[in-house]
Amino acid sequence: MEEKNISLKGTIFANIQERKLDPCSEANGGCEQLCYRSSGASVRCDCLPGYVLNEDLKTCREYDPCSHKNGGCDHICHPHEGISVCSCREHYVLEADGTTCRKVDPCAQNNGGCDHICRSTDGLAVCECNPLYALGVDGKSCEKVDPCSLDNGGCSQVCHSEEDSVRCECRKGYTLQKDGTSCEKIDPCSRKNGGCDHICRVVKEKASCECHEGYALKSDGKTCKKVDPCLRNNGGCEQICLSSEVSVICACREGYTLRKDKTTCERIDPCSIENGGCEHVCTWVNDFAQCSCNPGYTLSEDRKSCRDVNECEENTRCEHICRNTPGSFECSCKSGYELAPDNAKCYRVVEELISYCVKGNGGCDQKCREGDRGPLCSCFQGYRLRKDGKTCDDVNECKKENGGCDHECTNTPGSYVCSCFPGFFLLDDQRKCDVKEDDSDFGPVRGDLPEVEYAVNKQKMIRKKLHGTALGDAPLSNETALQTCISGFFGGNCSYTCDDCKNRAKCRADKTGCACRPGYTGILCCEEGTFGVRCEGKCKCPKCDSVTGLCLECPPGRRGSHCREKCSPGRFGPHCKHRCRCENGASCDPQNGTCLCRPGFTGARCEHACPAGWYGERCSIPCHCLNGGRCTPNTGECQCQAGYMGALCEQACPKGRFGMNCSGQCKCGDYSCHPVQGTCLCPPGFTGHNCQSTCPPKRFGPNCTFRCHCRHGAHCDALSGRCKCSASWTGSACHVRTDVKSS
Repeated sequence: MEEKNISLKGTIFANIQERKLDPCSEANGGCEQLCYRSSGASVRCDCLPGYVLNEDLKTCREYDPCSHKNGGCDHICHPHEGISVCSCREHYVLEADGTTCRKVDPCAQNNGGCDHICRSTDGLAVCECNPLYALGVDGKSCEKVDPCSLDNGGCSQVCHSEEDSVRCECRKGYTLQKDGTSCEKIDPCSRKNGGCDHICRVVKEKASCECHEGYALKSDGKTCKKVDPCLRNNGGCEQICLSSEVSVICACREGYTLRKDKTTCERIDPCSIENGGCEHVCTWVNDFAQCSCNPGYTLSEDRKSCRDVNECEENTRCEHICRNTPGSFECSCKSGYELAPDNAKCYRVVEELISYCVKGNGGCDQKCREGDRGPLCSCFQGYRLRKDGKTCDDVNECKKENGGCDHECTNTPGSYVCSCFPGFFLLDDQRKCDVKEDDSDFGPVRGDLPEVEYAVNKQKMIRKKLHGTALGDAPLSNETALQTCISGFFGGNCSYTCDDCKNRAKCRADKTGCACRPGYTGILCCEEGTFGVRCEGKCKCPKCDSVTGLCLECPPGRRGSHCREKCSPGRFGPHCKHRCRCENGASCDPQNGTCLCRPGFTGARCEHACPAGWYGERCSIPCHCLNGGRCTPNTGECQCQAGYMGALCEQACPKGRFGMNCSGQCKCGDYSCHPVQGTCLCPPGFTGHNCQSTCPPKRFGPNCTFRCHCRHGAHCDALSGRCKCSASWTGSACHVRTDVKSS
């Protein structure tokens, strides 16, 4: 223990032993991770990033990111290294956003495990069998059965089982119908269809002819003629109806174009024809084309063409060298300097700079923009992009030269905070530390006290090793050295007598101080707002010590002996005694501690990222992106779903384009492609890269998607899938014999 002799103008201190006990120095104050010294001998425990304090306020547990709103996952959330990883329940697949689950068709893969037919029901694959087969006990395989045992083989009366089929017969008085299964009482329509061209019905025991849809009965009452579909409600067309062999085609008058519904018309956008004559951007305003230019260009006098703007003429864009480029500009640095992440300022190359990645996002952790070959990722200031090109990690600025801090550097998400050792305060530059004016155990030592000369030093003596409390309410340790005054003297330096009492105050009976009248205070009974021997000093704060003038109460946001120091980052309130609880790199109001969130975050502690559909300061601005587009939480820039484009994702991909921002070019010849995947949308009966290949055997429909179920060598129509039965077979699958005579 170090012994010191200290002399302060007429006062002698001897054999003063100093000991400053830190309660965190023993067993880390009982804390599991971080220990902070609080008032007196108490401690406050805290946890490392990724952990939270348990209820005992000492131990820490790992933070579970899935505990809040299921980690943002639709279905299942898995905690992994402090972040949430989403997965989906059975029959669902995870979307590209990593949180949303989309239902999948269970029949799409391996026919759902079914032998014959698979149908999707409530997200499950339900198996069915072709005619003449029954479902096995496993619910997937199909076993051949006696066709007559199942619903009488489809026969309405008599069923005969044959090797691979059934043969239906009718009882006497009935005749077998063309479907080979049903029996009908012999009627006028049973012979030569009652003479009808299309449909024969028995009405009052007579044959009555009808026609199929799209046909009308002629005057003979038997034959049918085709009806022009445009004669009925104009074929559903708004303007012009053109009839074809199988359908109607709608068209529009000059100056109009057909809408996506293929029936209604709208006026032609003048920008759709040669871009309205505009070199860059054409906007349809009041039926006229209005031209504008891309960023970095300005409109020429002809109001159509665009000329490049030389941004370098402003002489404010780049710190060192500016080079104009078409529609933009590029900054570079002199030798020995490197371009900063803002692409404008230059830094001297002292050691390797941390690369924050200049541009990008799209599946990205923070920022994203679309490049020519896909999304490019970048991070907010204070973060570093991982090698995966998408995820951002916080940069620990404290690892490099202690963050520029004089004393202590504390890393925070996206930033860092400097603080000072006990007895020091942080200067306005928020990095350097200076000694506090009231850091001495015996008052100021930097000349702030009034100059007092003493003739003798006999008024005071030193008493050591006092226990308990003395000379006020401050607790004392066993090793604390105290001073006590000789009878008749009082005050911090034992320099005052009863003659020094001011404002008509009388001395106390024990001669230890002045007994003040109402409205006066302090050791010498000064008026409020004054201090010193003659009460001539003026307090520089609302309430100060009547002897020293040091501030007793600082207003919120201030601290120090004269309340001149501002709160350092992360502190607030009177004397800056409270610690901010803000998250995600937010600062707090030094007076009331209100968290000042960065754009893209909200909540009392800025703990929540903006919910879907909102962005900006406190997530107060609604997102106007259309067609499933999502806006970035800080700037509100729309990130369109595949198949859409435009500032608000309001435009579907034009014909011939697909994918993100419609950047993909279709390669399907005269046919359209899928707006998201770019696969060719072939008409029924065709498939292949350019829809030039016809359907292979046993396949039909658009892109030859469906499988035929025709039997006994029958082929199916590549357009409709209908089975083309031979003369001996009929039915939907050509599975019923027709060479049966009625008995």
